[in-house]
Amino acid sequence: MKANVQIKEALQVISTTLNEAQFLLAFDIVRKPNRLELNVVTEEKEVEFTCVDPLKMKNFLIKLKNITPYHQDDIDELLSEIVY
Repeated sequence: MKANVQIKEALQVISTTLNEAQFLLAFDIVRKPNRLELNVVTEEKEVEFTCVDPLKMKNFLIKLKNITPYHQDDIDELLSEIVY
């Protein structure tokens, strides 16, 4: 249950950051040896979401796409980068 709460909170923070950003400086996925990191950098905020399972990151991005109207193409590009 706690993981779902953290995911919902992360979705809210990242979608708010993307929706309110005037300038998106970075929006990418970084592969680390044991995890994936979603990095969002705007002129005002820097947010990171970490996930061990690529499938969970894909599901997170799909949910993010549904609540973030202005960055659909950017999210699609990140989805295409995830390999299981």
